[in-house]
Amino acid sequence: GLNSARVVKQSTVELDLKHIRLILGWLHRFRGVLLEEMSLKQMVKISSEWTPGWGLDILESEDAAVETIKIADAYIAWLKADLHAIKPEDRGRGIESSYTEISVLETFLVVAKFLYHPFTEFYEPVPVIYRLKDRIRKVIQSKSSKHTPVSNESKKWLDWTEYLTLVEELRDECSCPSQMVVH
Repeated sequence: GLNSARVVKQSTVELDLKHIRLILGWLHRFRGVLLEEMSLKQMVKISSEWTPGWGLDILESEDAAVETIKIADAYIAWLKADLHAIKPEDRGRGIESSYTEISVLETFLVVAKFLYHPFTEFYEPVPVIYRLKDRIRKVIQSKSSKHTPVSNESKKWLDWTEYLTLVEELRDECSCPSQMVVH
């Protein structure tokens, strides 16, 4: 509802706006959406039979949700596609970051919440919002189950001689009164 508004960092807003511009540009360039037809509703489909305060046609909303997920998946696939593919139509951005997929899905969710705001205000079920939240949860789960630590474990521990050297240096610093720091 209106009273449950949350504070959003400026950097989050800027990232969402960047994603929205890129997605709309992709829709125009690769999906042929005309500039005069360009709107957020090209990105997140909404059912044509909804009127604020009159309720939501759930079956039609379910179809709109499926279409939105297809658009999000196609865009993410394009982001992941090889930047140097032989065929120009197969070229993408070559982005490998798992964070990017989650970030893009979260932007789709922000747009869905914006477009369906009259219904989220009255706590009506909105299929696209639930589907996007579920997709984000599944991506996070799959990424965390496949996660391998990047840091080198061998560099986390000192060997015995390094440890003894460090302890001796600390002892020297503590025993020498001229090196003591006064606060």
